[in-house]
Amino acid sequence: MVDAKAAIIDPGMAKGAEIILEGIDRDWNVEYICPTHVHLDHGGGAAKLAKTLDAKIFVHPKGVKHVVNPERLWEASKAVLGEVADIYGKPESVEEDGVVAVEDGEEFELGEEILKVFFTLRDMLHTCWFITLPIREYCFPQMPWDVL
Repeated sequence: MVDAKAAIIDPGMAKGAEIILEGIDRDWNVEYICPTHVHLDHGGGAAKLAKTLDAKIFVHPKGVKHVVNPERLWEASKAVLGEVADIYGKPESVEEDGVVAVEDGEEFELGEEILKVFFTLRDMLHTCWFITLPIREYCFPQMPWDVL
């Protein structure tokens, strides 16, 4: 499908970004990288994927500053996680124009479907869920490399 678009939901850790890049078909038109939140295990690989695939990162407004400059997030994560943070890997930074602060209920074209954003209180106050419309499946992945 020529006009199809793809999104990577919850890209996972920085060290996992290479696995995703090796595993996806480069003919897919990945336009959106959508971490449900910015913690290292969910959004750590977002910037690397976005830069490599020329995609935008969709994130809760409270997470934008941490995606653009992840230094504070990285230092806090190391303080809490210790050596585990190194297993996840340090997130890369990305230019601010590569990040979209999504709003609750906002919708984006995803080929013939719509990607809809919902704010949740699942783990913390800056979490998003992404659902395709018409509802085909919930897009909260079990694995960080789940791709629509």
